[in-house]
Amino acid sequence: MSKLWKKYFDQGLDCARNGQLESSIAYFDRSAKLNPLNSEIVYNLGTAYLSLGMPEDAIKSFSEAIKIDSNNSDAFANRSIAYAFKGDKHNSDLDFNLAVKKGVDPKKLRLIIDKAIANSISNKESK
Repeated sequence: MSKLWKKYFDQGLDCARNGQLESSIAYFDRSAKLNPLNSEIVYNLGTAYLSLGMPEDAIKSFSEAIKIDSNNSDAFANRSIAYAFKGDKHNSDLDFNLAVKKGVDPKKLRLIIDKAIANSISNKESK
């Protein structure tokens, strides 16, 4: 397999670290097309979407990462956050419990989810 996927992945990480989230999405997407069974690529695509306030796209990416690697606790945790951001408490709670069972710290995750809910409410009120 070509290592071009790794080059795109690394560029996506660099862009994400520098706050260039739209560019990171483009690089992660290119990388995923070349290496579609790599959970880490799809997971990072989801985190970029989530950071941009795009929970639907984030959920789709995290779900794909989980399909590839059902032990990806961070994907469950971040999908829980994405569900909370869009106001879907039921699915957020389901993923919260799965993430905790897989080793995620429940207190830290709860704080992040509460912040996502507050941001979601704030975004809805400002529209």
